[in-house]
Amino acid sequence: MGLCGDAYGVPFGSDASKLSQQGLASLVFGPGSIDRAHAAVEYVEIDQVDQAFEFYREFISKFE
Repeated sequence: MGLCGDAYGVPFGSDASKLSQQGLASLVFGPGSIDRAHAAVEYVEIDQVDQAFEFYREFISKFE
């Protein structure tokens, strides 16, 4: 399925599930570990934020 391999479920929520119900494929990505998300001590290392910024910048530039 698609360019990146098989589709699979994950143990967290996102809007992708709602979009999928309408037949729209989605990507869910971002910095940090999902294991640290929405925990009592939630954080992302700054180098991962920097990497995410560069990724988003490059990704968005493809659509300008």
